Amino acid sequence: MSEVRSGEILIFGAGNIGRSFVGQIFGRAGYTPVFADVDRDLVSALARNGRYTVVHRAPAGGEERIDVHPVDAVRADDPEQLTPVLRRVSLVATSVGAAVLPRLLSVLATEAVRRFEAGVPPFDVILAENIHDGGEIVRRAMKSAFAALPQDETSRRSPGYHGSRPVNGAPGVVECSVGKMVPLVPEELSRAEPTTVYAEEFNELLVDAEGWAGAPPAVPQLRLVSPIGAWVDRKLYIHNFGHAATAYLGYSFNPDVRFVWEALEEPSVRRDVHAAMSAAGLALHLTYPGVFSSADIEDHIEDLLHRFSSRGLGDTVYRVGRDLQRKLSAGDRIIGTLRLLQKHSLDTSTIERVYRAALRFRATDENGALFPADEVFLRDRLAVGSAARFLAEISGMDLVADAELLARLTAAY
Repeated sequence: MSEVRSGEILIFGAGNIGRSFVGQIFGRAGYTPVFADVDRDLVSALARNGRYTVVHRAPAGGEERIDVHPVDAVRADDPEQLTPVLRRVSLVATSVGAAVLPRLLSVLATEAVRRFEAGVPPFDVILAENIHDGGEIVRRAMKSAFAALPQDETSRRSPGYHGSRPVNGAPGVVECSVGKMVPLVPEELSRAEPTTVYAEEFNELLVDAEGWAGAPPAVPQLRLVSPIGAWVDRKLYIHNFGHAATAYLGYSFNPDVRFVWEALEEPSVRRDVHAAMSAAGLALHLTYPGVFSSADIEDHIEDLLHRFSSRGLGDTVYRVGRDLQRKLSAGDRIIGTLRLLQKHSLDTSTIERVYRAALRFRATDENGALFPADEVFLRDRLAVGSAARFLAEISGMDLVADAELLARLTAAY
């Protein structure tokens, strides 16, 4: 007894990664992407057109236009549109961000319980999120929903997880490391082609080999890895950290710099970014010596610097560096990297330099405006009271235990 269809994937989040990466690689593999989003205009355009365009920007300036079709879209906030799709798919993906993901958990858990009670095969949830411990967050929600089922003879075989592996009918929760870079589409083009998205050519999605309830789909760009946590950490502590470091150090050197590639053309900036990424890489190697060798780490850093330097991508320091409060928060790319170095008693001076540069970051968009959240952050919070106390709060530091570190981080502010 099965009402599940193959050939479709429901993707929560029709934003940049949802369209340029998840929808594109599954669409080209023969699946029909069905996007669920709260942006009514975008949903209407995707549903009406039944297609959209991904523009891959080559480093030297050429481009490849990829037409993704057929596609469909539904309102994520309209159960009458969403529920029929959720009930019939075997694959679900999310690309909504850390703030929105918790709102989806009850919807996904309710459907998981319904399928279990109806004897319908479970679905797999692909978390294209770059959220630390995102898989565990979703698994906890699933286990909590199943724990609420009536306790009877079936309780001995109730759904659950052995590590990340689903057992006894639990849905698959497949954590990912999402390495694709997607720059902002210029406003003029966005108005003319609202469904078009720019992206780099990189097209490999690293996914947890252990988290599937069903067989992993035959999508050429999926690479199954284990343990996924090592690859998620590599993305956060080397890729995300290095990208942000480029924006902050580049802007600190020259506030007129606009593009990421421009920042890396300055030898001193490139040297400092490389040094910071190498320090992070050493800590990552010490954390996962059986997964990443020193040579693996250095090759990855060089590849990333090459990708960051792409003129054709046209990525801006504004896009990469914006949202300071999130990027300076505890566990995110800068403080998370610093704590990883501290764990191994390594010198943190290169990471501290990036943090201080972030405090001086004032890059603006193409209209000369600060990112709205950064305007509030810089004007209303850092301007009032103790900078050390405020930064300790958002960065998860202790005013006493981290007093010397805080003094170094705020000395030039």
